[in-house]
Amino acid sequence: MVGYARVCNDCLSKDIRLGSYNFLKSYLFRFKGDLQQANLKLVLKKDEIDMVDYVIGAIGLDDTDSPYGMCTTYLGALIIEKIHKIVDFIDYPYLVRLNPNVPFKTRGNASVKIQFRVKSEAINMLIDSVLDLFREKTHSGFPKTQPAVSFYFGREPPEKTVLGFVYKKALRDVLTVNEAFRYAEYVRGAVLRIYASKKDSRGIIGSLAALGAGFNTWTYELIAYRKEENFGKKRSIDFDSVLRMDELYRDLTFANIDGTRVLITPQGPDPVLFGIRGFVPEKLLEAAKIVRGEKPSMWVIFKTNQGTNAHISNIECVSKARPYQSVRFRMQVSGFDEFHNKVVLKGTNCGWYVYVNIYKPHGRLRVLAKKLIVGDELEVAGAVLGRYDNSIEINLEEFKIVSLMPLINYGNPLCPRCGSTLKSKGSNMYKCKKCGYALKGKKKIIILEERRNLPLNCRLLPPPKSWRHLTKPPNFREELIEKAKKPTTPIFGYDL
Repeated sequence: MVGYARVCNDCLSKDIRLGSYNFLKSYLFRFKGDLQQANLKLVLKKDEIDMVDYVIGAIGLDDTDSPYGMCTTYLGALIIEKIHKIVDFIDYPYLVRLNPNVPFKTRGNASVKIQFRVKSEAINMLIDSVLDLFREKTHSGFPKTQPAVSFYFGREPPEKTVLGFVYKKALRDVLTVNEAFRYAEYVRGAVLRIYASKKDSRGIIGSLAALGAGFNTWTYELIAYRKEENFGKKRSIDFDSVLRMDELYRDLTFANIDGTRVLITPQGPDPVLFGIRGFVPEKLLEAAKIVRGEKPSMWVIFKTNQGTNAHISNIECVSKARPYQSVRFRMQVSGFDEFHNKVVLKGTNCGWYVYVNIYKPHGRLRVLAKKLIVGDELEVAGAVLGRYDNSIEINLEEFKIVSLMPLINYGNPLCPRCGSTLKSKGSNMYKCKKCGYALKGKKKIIILEERRNLPLNCRLLPPPKSWRHLTKPPNFREELIEKAKKPTTPIFGYDL
């Protein structure tokens, strides 16, 4: 078994039914695999702080789930519930998405940060309490699950330390476990402890990056979780209620629905019932109360870098781009090639050749790309798939048409006497039917026509079902995002 909805040939040879998506899903739902307690090790310990009465604390966790269930945000919710009486939360918990292009990323590529103020004397008790819960709930029996949890306590927030750089590198570039350890060694004047299943666990990257996460801009997501007795069962969410919620809160939320497909509910066996993304925490609570169906056990509001395009780096020349980065740049169109599964838009930038892959899930972007002609200027954003001697290959995320070349047509010249269009008469003559004026020579005039069938200077995105978690929605509302220093809405609750 490889992962959810992916089956290896050995398993298929044992039971061909595993090739059916619906059968595979039901099989995984009732799977009772070896999900023993996580065997955590203390892989880094730094205690360099002069204790004061209260310190700033943060917990970063990553890679606690498997194809058979669990969810890192759910574990974060359970930790919040467990420690809320002994800490003072200084912000919403963070749902941190990292570089979506890295091939060795964890499932979902999301980690969680919980931040608070706490009495110095409670640090060890808090760590032990969280570790007990982490060991109990993590799906460590799945071979590809490599969990990690990191703790930080200090006088300044962790994002103000070198961990802030760890987050930025993990978001926009490639960060190895060894690099993460090397940066962590430079943390000074604080308590930093990392627990992992092994010293090279991939979850270490996410847990440290979560500690260092500091958002310049952000969105919110309210995630409602299922009751334990419903884990593995088919979700029951009323479609009409989701449609009504989307109609009422369309300007304040995003990625709720795409046609007849509900986007707020996952498909796997994890504990998430639904998640509503938007810009104002209070409005997310209002929107969640409209959704009808299965009753949740609890909900949590996360602050997140989802929907912000935070993973994209702006560059002038593609020669500066590296594999696995997402970059934004301008290019001149030189044509396109069409294959059975994609359209490849060709262009140039700073003397380099650019090849942009546009796949079927990109929807109308394939159609728009085929209407472009040589000389059109685009602003392209996408993931670097390959870099060669003087060319680069990009998987498209979005593009903007900056300028369009006019269409060039040719026509007969106009009569200098009356202004009528001359008619061709023989191989080297034009004549006006209206006034009889004759003109020797066979030269067409050039007619430039403005192209009006393509949208200029607006972001062109694939359908919502094809968005990445970090894709900025077209209705992004910076002015609505709450800038309060502390949460003004409850972080978690039980009833909706």
